[in-house]
Amino acid sequence: MCLPDLQVTSSDEVGILTQNFNKMKNDCRSLLVARAERDAMHQNLLNEHIQRVTAEQQLSSAKFAALRNQVNPHFLFNTLALIIQVASEEDAEETKQLIQQLSDLLRYNLYNNAPSVPLAQEIEVLHHYIHIRKPVSGTVFPAGSTAESIPEA
Repeated sequence: MCLPDLQVTSSDEVGILTQNFNKMKNDCRSLLVARAERDAMHQNLLNEHIQRVTAEQQLSSAKFAALRNQVNPHFLFNTLALIIQVASEEDAEETKQLIQQLSDLLRYNLYNNAPSVPLAQEIEVLHHYIHIRKPVSGTVFPAGSTAESIPEA
């Protein structure tokens, strides 16, 4: 709210007092405007700081998740390697090969992010799957499956 200056009608003490009152009123208004601008700038800086801290927290969370995703497969593959070693010590060659095939299949699925892969690599992965699947049912495909029973895309 901006009050108009009072009219100075004389040059005596009342006129001087009126001039000083107008100056004081204008100075107060200037100070209030400056304070509002400072408060707005402070609020903007605070908002930017909050955004920066939030972004840093999200980055830290993403880095932690990426590290966890690297560590979890590491323990999985170490455990599979240990099981392969135990199977080898027990002369369970078929079990050893199955676990190795599973390990290769998991590694391929976890680490292959390429949009396209060589056909030879896809065929190798299919061989791993076939080798894993065959001892379970004696065949790779479920009983009664035919080309006609496969749904079309």
